[in-house]
Amino acid sequence: MKLSLLFVFCSIYISGISQEIKLIEEIAYIDDTEYIKIEKPNRKKYIISNSVTNEEILKIELFKSYNTIDKRTHKLPRILFIRINETMEFESDIQSDIELVRFLYKNEIVFLDGKPNEKKVFDYLEYLKNWRKENHKKN
Repeated sequence: MKLSLLFVFCSIYISGISQEIKLIEEIAYIDDTEYIKIEKPNRKKYIISNSVTNEEILKIELFKSYNTIDKRTHKLPRILFIRINETMEFESDIQSDIELVRFLYKNEIVFLDGKPNEKKVFDYLEYLKNWRKENHKKN
């Protein structure tokens, strides 16, 4: 009895946190909700747009990095937030279009309403500025 209850609770928990992601004719859907439009000019570049307004919000370039520990090449995203003209690089391996959509959604880079999370960039830039200041003081 306890084992079956544990299984039921685990199933509910897992289904509550995992979203179904679909890509249909350049439109990404999260749990049947229209999320973003994805254009792929070539193998390494993406243009992400708001699916309602068609406004371009991000340009993403995947750059390759070889990991000597696991002996494989990873595709890491470099994201340009178009409106504020700022770039961030991430250490998340992106091997498919669906993984890219999952990455953008899970990391709240683009909200479900299709708007970019520019606050995340400003927080990151502030962190870098403070980090550089601290390191400069030590030297």
